[in-house]
Amino acid sequence: MYKAIFIWVMMISLLLSSCIKRDITTLIEEIKPAVVTIITFGLQKRTTDIFDYWKLDTLSQGSGFFINPEGYIVTNYHVLKGADSAIIKTVDNKVYVVKGVIAEDRGADLVMVTTDAPKDSIEYIKISAELPKEGENILVIGSPLGLEHTVSNGIVSSIRDIEDFGKLIQITAPISPGSSGGPVVNQKGKVIGVASYHLIGGENLNFAISGQKVKLLKP
Repeated sequence: MYKAIFIWVMMISLLLSSCIKRDITTLIEEIKPAVVTIITFGLQKRTTDIFDYWKLDTLSQGSGFFINPEGYIVTNYHVLKGADSAIIKTVDNKVYVVKGVIAEDRGADLVMVTTDAPKDSIEYIKISAELPKEGENILVIGSPLGLEHTVSNGIVSSIRDIEDFGKLIQITAPISPGSSGGPVVNQKGKVIGVASYHLIGGENLNFAISGQKVKLLKP
């Protein structure tokens, strides 16, 4: 009898495990089309023996995501800081031009932009108005070190209350340069934060601006 119960428990555990894996896979498939790689450019002066000229060089690369059917994109302010122009690249390798900034909060390191992406092609992610709970499972999608649309997972390890700033979400999901601006998503498929920075010299000390701050951005 005990052997039969054990077998049933093992079978149920395997079924639940496969369902969880399938759900995560489905979640990633749903989220990825809404995430973009952002590439910024700046005019750099070049000097020759005869004359000076200006050239448009690549400055940096970051991440961002569509937040509504109108095609508004949210990313970190520092991703676009100092850029003369920028483009976005979608998961299906389509490239669109960033048209302009429509809202920003430099203190929160957030910015909202528009592009020339056609509205009928836009997939977007909803933003959660609630703070996550410690221990909650999360996913981060971005372009760390230029590796576009990389998925990492982890948990919410803490909610930090920063003086003169508010809530900052500490996560264990790995992020690197290029991840900045990417969405931190809960298991319901909603954005609970924007991947922003990590502490060098520490392990799994990564931080995200809360979705509550994102919802305060108004065009």
